[in-house]
Order: sequence, then structure tokens, then C-alpha cells
Amino acid sequence: MLGVVGRNQVALLGKAPCQGDFIRWNAADAVSQAFHRWLEESHEAVRRANTQLPSEPTCFVFTMPGGRQALVGTLATSTDKVGRVFPLAVYVAVDAAGAAEQFPSIPDSFRAFFAAGARLLADAATLSASELESRVEALSAVSSADAMGASAQRRRLESLPAGPLVQRLQGDGAAPGVAYYAFNTFLKACQAERGKEPAKPGVTLECPFPEALGPFCWAELAKRQLGWRSMPPAMFWHLGPSPRLLLSIGTPGVALLMHLAKPEHSSMKVWPLLTRQQSAIDSAQKALSPARRQALEDPTTPVESLLAAFGT
Repeated sequence: MLGVVGRNQVALLGKAPCQGDFIRWNAADAVSQAFHRWLEESHEAVRRANTQLPSEPTCFVFTMPGGRQALVGTLATSTDKVGRVFPLAVYVAVDAAGAAEQFPSIPDSFRAFFAAGARLLADAATLSASELESRVEALSAVSSADAMGASAQRRRLESLPAGPLVQRLQGDGAAPGVAYYAFNTFLKACQAERGKEPAKPGVTLECPFPEALGPFCWAELAKRQLGWRSMPPAMFWHLGPSPRLLLSIGTPGVALLMHLAKPEHSSMKVWPLLTRQQSAIDSAQKALSPARRQALEDPTTPVESLLAAFGT
């Protein structure tokens, strides 16, 4: 069961034009403090690079080493009263163990909360402090996970063909057969941390996905491969013209926010699942079993069959 901690208390953290300094509403818990430090360190790198976060809101699941809670919410770029740029995030704290169990369904179980949070962040520039506070309080009505709706959506997604995910990997002029590389790289990153409780920032995988499937396939594959029980991986994802998921095999490192702002940014801690190196693709193809290759090559393979092929 994925329970919201603190009587559905919605938190707001960051900067908004109605305030001259940081907003920290319902954000005194340890995970919120870790999130604040991470935002400050990460955004400083973004600022020094003279870039900024994308205009579309980013949904997230944030974790900290040893934390008993995870944060689920939405963030977007914002400014304070004097124009200093910094993200603004609206979120709830959830039980970390419950989030580990329900991790792949979080994007769907909190769909209403993500949508309402995105509307609040879009309106924040025009709201007074009291109006903003009222809007945050009103979000508690949609802050609980919709378990039944997420379960129905999961069954629907599992029955769909996985072909659109493979086609998404092959888009944008990608090298032929890049799906072999993508799935083999994903497996290697997860298998290196299988059964280990995350104690520090790990590798972040950049995972493109088709909007029709959302980040479910990658999140479910990570859950099956990692086998974590006390907390989920951290993940940040957005929709828009090029939907993508940044999934951290561990707690998120500072390079993640920079990669959101500047996708072409290179970091040893961020692994794209796409490559133009044919030799790397050929090696990955050879490393996969015939059953796994077949699951990728057949466009009619159902999502659940693809997950079964790669999840164990």
C-alpha cells in the first residue's frame, strides 16, 4: 500500500515571484531538507552553465540514503520577487517501502496530483502569497494515490504491444539495432546494484519512451531487476515533444538536474540508452539471449512479454 505521510500534507519548496526568498511550506522533514540541498547544489551547476530547466513541468520521485520516505511531485523553473531563477516544487511525502513496491505505477496513481501540481506551478507567477498557499492546501484533495485507477492502467499497458517503445528508441536518426544497446545497458546498470540498498548517488539512465506507454516499462523493468524493498530508485520524467525518463540507480546525483536542463550535457554519471557506435550495438546484440532479441524484434510483442523476457 502506498500511503501519503502527514495527513496528505502537500509541501511547496523553492522560489516564487510572491516571495523574496525561499519558500519552505510543510518541508521540515529530513527528506525535504535533503531535497532542498540537492536542488541548491544541482541548480548551481545549471546556473554556472548559463542554461535553465525546460519550460514543461517535470514529475519526480526523490529519495535520500536511508530515508523512510520518498517525495512524489512536480517541479518547474521559477523566480523569486527580484528575478533570481530557481526551481519551484510541489510534492507529498510517501512511505519509501510502499513506493518501492508500487514504483512503476506512481506516474499513473498520482496522475491527478501531477496535473494539478503542474497547473499550480504554471499559475505561480501571478499569485500572491496567500493565493499560492490556498492553492497548495487545495491540492490535498488529489494527493492520495489512486490505486484502483493505476491497477486498471497497468493491466491496459501490459496488454499493449511494446513496438512503440522500440520505435521510439530507433527514432531521431538512431543507428539500426540501437534497442539492443539500450536494453543491454539498462540491464547491466541494474544488475550491478541488484539487491543492494542505495546508500549514495548512482548512475542515472536516460530512457526515452513513447507518450502512449509513459515511463511504465522502464520503471517496471528497474523494479524487477533491482529487487529493492526499502526504497525505490529516484526518477524524473516529463512529456512534451520528446518524452524521457531520467532514472537513478540509487539516490539522484547533481548531474541529473543539469541533464534535464541540457540534454546534450556529458557526464560519467548519466548514461544515455542511445548510441551511434555500431560496434557497441553489435556487442550488445551478441550479449542478449535469442529470446530477448526476439522480444525486441517482434513489433507485436506485448509489453508484459517484453518485461518477462528482460525482467529476470
